[in-house]
Amino acid sequence: MALFVMLITLAQSTVAQPRVPMQRPPSKVVVQMRTEPTVHGTVFTLGEIARVTGSDRALVERVSAVEVGASPLPGLTRLLFPGDVITRLRYNGINPNSVVLESPPSIRIVREAARVDNTAIVQAATQQVEAANSGDGELVVQASPPTTQLYVSPGVLTYQAGAPQGELGGGSVIVPVSILVDGKPAKSVDVLLKVHRKFAALVAARPLAAHDTIGAADVTTETVEAPLGGPSFLRDVNSVIGKRTTKQIPMGAPLREGDVEAVPVVVPGARVNVFITAGGVTVIAPAVARTQGAVGDRVRVFVKTTHKELSGTVVDAGTVRVEEVP
Repeated sequence: MALFVMLITLAQSTVAQPRVPMQRPPSKVVVQMRTEPTVHGTVFTLGEIARVTGSDRALVERVSAVEVGASPLPGLTRLLFPGDVITRLRYNGINPNSVVLESPPSIRIVREAARVDNTAIVQAATQQVEAANSGDGELVVQASPPTTQLYVSPGVLTYQAGAPQGELGGGSVIVPVSILVDGKPAKSVDVLLKVHRKFAALVAARPLAAHDTIGAADVTTETVEAPLGGPSFLRDVNSVIGKRTTKQIPMGAPLREGDVEAVPVVVPGARVNVFITAGGVTVIAPAVARTQGAVGDRVRVFVKTTHKELSGTVVDAGTVRVEEVP
């Protein structure tokens, strides 16, 4: 009897309690961070720096599309930590408990970059200066290339030089050079150039004192360098023979314009005859030179008969012509 009651009770208990189905654990996405991933744009997503896998494709796509942060500048890096990833998941409405994050203590993000050719930068700057050279002779350019390596975004790189800044005659100029990627400006760098030109010029064959009269043996022709646009050097030996120096010139020094002058034929105190023309009539009067001058120079003279000081042109050592009398 007792056994029968137990069987009935057991049967009733089985009928009264319906079966409860087993609960499966929620699907998780696995995020395997790369140690040193390379990114391309100005910002990067989790899918660019990690391998995202899981059975829930929709969740995998959401996690992969999470924008993690700003990319470093081309050629530079930035550090990222696992906590940063968790923060970005939460910000985008993704429960971190649905993600298994496998990551090293830190991740170094590298921005894809193209290496700028410093030689091409200098070449562009040099060509710009050469185009501005209006003088003769061989151009000599000494460049100071950028001291650091530059990087820009990948693409077709071209180099465009701007107008030189500074006086070419000073010997040093700065040329701005723009680096273009696919035709768009990416960076700009200033290139310092020392500019000279090289050509044959007259140099002193011996030390010359001030007011030395120059003979053929006193000068020779050598190759010299001069700042672009600077003082002109004398190059024709016939243009200096018989003239005198205006200052001391060391042996081997080039002769510039202003270093030589015609030898004065009239000096202060010299007695000269003055040809005075007035009203179509020319008279000759004795005078005394007040200033010195070579043939063709203007000098001041004192006319004894009129006691006037006049200005005239030197004709020769004893003659001065005055075209008009004030």
